[in-house]
Amino acid sequence: MRVISVLIITLVLLTGTQLNGATYDIPHNGISDHSSSAITGSIAWYFATYPSSGNVFNLTSNADYYISQPLTMPAGVTLNDSAGNARIVADDGLNDNVMIFFNNNCTITNLELFANRKARFCLHGNGKSGLWLENCTLHQTKNDYTSGDPSPHLIYMPNNANSAIVNNLLRRAGCDPKLNGANWGGEASLIYATFNNILALNDNDAAYALAAGFQIFGSANVGITGNIIQHTGLNWDYLADPSGHVADGITSYHSPGGGGPYTARSNTIRYYRNHGIHLAGDTVKIENNNIYSGWHCAIYLGDQKSPHECSVNCRITGNYLKNGSQPTTNECIHLNYVDRATLTISGNTGDGTIYWGPDC
Repeated sequence: MRVISVLIITLVLLTGTQLNGATYDIPHNGISDHSSSAITGSIAWYFATYPSSGNVFNLTSNADYYISQPLTMPAGVTLNDSAGNARIVADDGLNDNVMIFFNNNCTITNLELFANRKARFCLHGNGKSGLWLENCTLHQTKNDYTSGDPSPHLIYMPNNANSAIVNNLLRRAGCDPKLNGANWGGEASLIYATFNNILALNDNDAAYALAAGFQIFGSANVGITGNIIQHTGLNWDYLADPSGHVADGITSYHSPGGGGPYTARSNTIRYYRNHGIHLAGDTVKIENNNIYSGWHCAIYLGDQKSPHECSVNCRITGNYLKNGSQPTTNECIHLNYVDRATLTISGNTGDGTIYWGPDC
């Protein structure tokens, strides 16, 4: 059975185990700060008053629900926009903070989270399980720092398990534009999901990141299918050498203990400042993707850091690939510390260049 099918089935089973709860409609009601639990009828008030697992909270007004401090979702609840044009908007009080902390088994659907160039993260959850994010728009994290190396990711979810991010519009992690761009670094990815286990990233439209599109370093059992990922690594537009920052469309390599399995299938990846896909690990399948108009390799399979992680049981098949525009390390496929005895490369079209690096 394909990896992605296993992921979807697992997640459906997990979602089905949630308790049946009550449904609460949340109109805007002219409330100036929906993050204040002291205001009756605010989103925060509903979360605090009715925190039981299985409860569903519907935003019912076509309006901006402003928040000045983070919202924390109780475990096992659903937050949904039933109006069609409701959105949660970061106000001044959320400067360099989090819009929503999610808990275990939380679902967020049909909702717009507008960081408003103020919040550092739209969504934040460390060490959680069972996130389901679907049909949402998340955009415009903080883009104005004066120094340092901040990380205004759209979604920050390290050390999580059993999660799915499906059919969302993801835009502008710390950039487009990046203000004071030469004065700060900015490790900002659209999805930062390191050290996850069982993760589905499907059918998302993701663009404009200072760093990676999807950063999945150290994760296992990841399926990435049907996404459009473009305009990654934009730090290179502002810094002469943003060393230490990834710039790939999809990236995970040099993982402690090894990464994988990974499946990247039927994605379109373009306008990347480094590689389209850079993966290393055990059981890496890169299939039927369209990868082009980038700086360096369309696909980099393997580890570029020492000690090198050996990539085994890998497949690169059925992809349309074009060389990168930069003069070095710009092949369609670049192999580095890959076990050739368990490697399959077939059916790829485009420019057809392959660099065969060291075996392992």
